[in-house]
Amino acid sequence: GFDVIPQSAEEANVPPRQVGRLVVIAVIMATVWYVGVIFTSALGLSAEQLEGSHLATADAVFNMFNSQAAANVLIAGGLAGILTTWNSLLIGASRMIYALSRTGMLPQRLSKLHPKYKTPVNALLLLGVISSIAQFFGTALLDWMVESGSPMIVITYMLVSVSFLILRRREPAMERPLRVGGKGRGGEVIGWFSVVLTVALLLQYLPGMPAQLGWQPWVIFLAWWLAGAFFYFRIPKGIRAGEDVEERLERALQERERQRITSTRVEKH
Repeated sequence: GFDVIPQSAEEANVPPRQVGRLVVIAVIMATVWYVGVIFTSALGLSAEQLEGSHLATADAVFNMFNSQAAANVLIAGGLAGILTTWNSLLIGASRMIYALSRTGMLPQRLSKLHPKYKTPVNALLLLGVISSIAQFFGTALLDWMVESGSPMIVITYMLVSVSFLILRRREPAMERPLRVGGKGRGGEVIGWFSVVLTVALLLQYLPGMPAQLGWQPWVIFLAWWLAGAFFYFRIPKGIRAGEDVEERLERALQERERQRITSTRVEKH
């Protein structure tokens, strides 16, 4: 959930430099936690037991302490972790929909804020409806959705790394509250390493590779890309990168909305 931190940064009164540090800390803590879980499971169960276990970590704790209570405590902690993950992803996804709506990719009504709490209320309602309905499609479809999302997440990380490198080259004087890699070329080295790593991970999903996907996830993957292309081309044309890009984009969206309203009134008369 470290990617939720920058998505929800507008909700918190936190200095930009601190946001960058929190992302790094979250990645380190998640790495330590996952390595610890894998290490514990490997110590507590044999290879045969691991293969036949549905809750490997809980079974490993039971074997290590010979206590069902210890295993139950671990399961309770896991359930609590799932709930906190849902909460953080709901915040991040709603802010992402809100941001896409502000850029014109999604309908403007999804950027509506609650008058009191200033949260993207329509985006939250949309996510709530989708989440409530999704569970009725069965585990097979949910598995395909998760599997199709894996390469898309890796591609997202890769594009972020590419954007990082482009900004370092095109706008070296940009104000950076947290400069990755220091003032030298360390940032470019880190950026290129990230690009190579994400490409290597992406190759793992191709046919014949260890994490190859079936045809169903690839169909969903293609559908998501087509939907993304549709929404991308909804952005007003002629908006070039620059310091005032958000202001120019907002003016273009307002102009497009005025033209739409004018056209609607003309058609009615």
